Order: sequence, then C-alpha cells, then structure tokens
Amino acid sequence: MNDLKTPWGLVPAGTILSPEWAWILQHASLIEKHAWKVVDGTPIDVDDARGALIIDLATHFHQFDPDRGTAVTFIWMRHKKVRRTMVREGVRSKTLVAPLSDNDETPAYMRGSAFRMTARAEVAVAIKRCDRTTQVALLSIARDWDARTVRHNLDCTLKARDARVRSLAKEPQ
Repeated sequence: MNDLKTPWGLVPAGTILSPEWAWILQHASLIEKHAWKVVDGTPIDVDDARGALIIDLATHFHQFDPDRGTAVTFIWMRHKKVRRTMVREGVRSKTLVAPLSDNDETPAYMRGSAFRMTARAEVAVAIKRCDRTTQVALLSIARDWDARTVRHNLDCTLKARDARVRSLAKEPQ
C-alpha cells in the first residue's frame, strides 16, 4: 500500500480515516481548484476559503449521493454557498489593513445588509446636500480615482480635491 498524495501533503498508508475525510482527501485537487474559485475577484484569503470549503464539505458530506450527481457538481454547489457566505460576512484578506480578530471594529459597510443599507442611506443623504462638484469629488474618493482621472473629470489636482473634501469634515462655525 502506498501513501496517499494530496495537494496538502502525504497521508501515510494504513491511516484510518472517517468517510468524510477520506472523501475529501480523494477529491483534494478538485477542492483546491474550487478554493481558488471561492476567492476569485474578492479580497478573501485563499487559506480561509480552503478551510471554510473543507469544513462545509465535511459538514454536508451526508447530502452527497453519487446516484444523483458527481463529486464535481457537489463540490461546485458547496463552493458557491461558501463564497456567498464569506462575501456576505465581509471576510477580508490578511493583506488588507489588518486581519480580522475578535476585537476588530468592522465598518458598517462590511457588516450585514441592514448595516450596509443604513450606511448607504446616510452617505446618500450627505452627498445630496453637497453641490455637484463636491459630489463628484466624494465619488472620486469612493471609486479610488488616480491623479490623471481626477484631473480629467474634476479639472483639479488630488490636493485640491482632498482639500475640498476636508472642508466638508470641518464643523460650521
């Protein structure tokens, strides 16, 4: 009997595995491929996605029926649910500002949909109170325009745009 080779390392021959874990190891390369699909186009860290996908597959393994579909279809279905859940929960990459911890204060736009809707409504009200040029300046920050785009659309420098936005933050006297 030979060792089982997986993308995550070797499993020594003769190792007794639960049915779920044996199935996961048997489909390890497919799971690895789908872990990358979970993070595609998102700031989610691939290690977090892989771990979440493996946990989800082990948890829902009892739902897999080879008579109803292939392992590829089952993994694809589970990866879509994992991706949706992670994106909704606002899971961030370790490369962004700071990793999430229990003590982190998550901004409103990264939280559940009720918080997101409230934050967006407040921003919309604030933007409507501004003149047209200031509205575009605020949107340029939200959309992360580079200096060239700011110059082209606002006809001013980044410093001038930032000064305009900073003036909004000052309290009226």
